[in-house]
Amino acid sequence: VMLMADLGLQFKNTNPDSTIYYGQKALNLAEQIKFLRGEAHAINTIALAMREKGDLPKALELSMKAYKIGLANNYVYETSASVRRIGHVYMDLKEYRTSLKYLQRALQLNESIQHKRGMAIEYVTIGMTYEYMAILDSALYFIQKAENSKEYFEDLYPEVNRVFGNIYAKKGNPKLALFYYRKGIDAGSALNDFRTMSFIYADAARMFRQLNQIDSSILYAKNGLKYGQLASYKK
Repeated sequence: VMLMADLGLQFKNTNPDSTIYYGQKALNLAEQIKFLRGEAHAINTIALAMREKGDLPKALELSMKAYKIGLANNYVYETSASVRRIGHVYMDLKEYRTSLKYLQRALQLNESIQHKRGMAIEYVTIGMTYEYMAILDSALYFIQKAENSKEYFEDLYPEVNRVFGNIYAKKGNPKLALFYYRKGIDAGSALNDFRTMSFIYADAARMFRQLNQIDSSILYAKNGLKYGQLASYKK
């Protein structure tokens, strides 16, 4: 069950339909053998893919279901993952204060079991949320903590560079922002992380548009669209 759910997660940035396929197979087996931890893990996996596909109501519904299973059975890791998923949905809804509340709770849960990868992921997501809120000193603080923990989550490293790029774009330092955007694109290309690459290209396109560098903006936006389509990433 756990392996099938983990296998599904390997497709999260390239093919969310495959994530759902393996997540559902894991869930069916977990229910068959009454393996509650596996149910929570599988549901969290499917919830992640539903968010990637843009179905936020379903993503939230599934994350809440996994949260209830985790909380009732003191599965701290699975509970923290579901709380993170809930925070991500509110992030997509641009309800950043609510998102931050859930992400900080996820960090506390991961700290309670000293789950280093989980802690590092929350540094990224909290830093990202502060960046969206334009609270840049807090964003920089958390994303630097993530950078210092990168050995625990190399698969998410393109996202770290994206957040760095966005922070420096908002701070009015386009040269440094572009350095991080390019670094993130290179890291994403090495990982076939089309989803994050599409995000980075779109963010860079927005920066170039604000700088009135229209040709560069169009070029980056076209790449953002291309990689978004490759990943079936509707957002």
